[in-house]
Amino acid sequence: MFRSLVTLLGLAMSADAAIAFNLNDCIINGMKGISSDAAARQVRFACDQKHKEYKSERMEKLLKDFGEVVDVDIVEASKFYSPEGPGFYSIEYSNKSGDKTITFLRMEVTPAPAGPGTECDTNKRRVYAYKLSVKPRASIKLMYPSTASSNCHTLTFVLARPSSWRDVSFSSVVKPLEKDPFIGLD
Repeated sequence: MFRSLVTLLGLAMSADAAIAFNLNDCIINGMKGISSDAAARQVRFACDQKHKEYKSERMEKLLKDFGEVVDVDIVEASKFYSPEGPGFYSIEYSNKSGDKTITFLRMEVTPAPAGPGTECDTNKRRVYAYKLSVKPRASIKLMYPSTASSNCHTLTFVLARPSSWRDVSFSSVVKPLEKDPFIGLD
């Protein structure tokens, strides 16, 4: 019984790696027909292990595509915001590195302080991810949805790879991705 359970669970979890692994679906599908606590614990353990493997493989693939995690200090923000259309603003960031091309950024935007001496409201923060290509010593504007230009901006995650003559800058203004590919992996 246990051997057939593990075999069935293994077959259910060996789906194409391009399909996102869902831990809850794994557990629910693995629990079908299970009537003992010991078997249920084995299903949970097997699904947890498979989920860890999926996250590790996914992170490895993304890092291969984007490069390595670098210190956020490699990027410098300007103090100027500019409107980019109805409901959008942008802020310029510069790559201070002399040998790395920035390939991915994650930026947190929080509403500006209500008045002098108050902090940014981190309870209302929004996180935006950007896939881009910023050569060494180059700049780029990051668009973000907002009704006010003066927000608090913080870079929380930056990826870069060694610069190459083949690197091409995407454009001068970059929109955020609809979905952050690293959510749940870090």
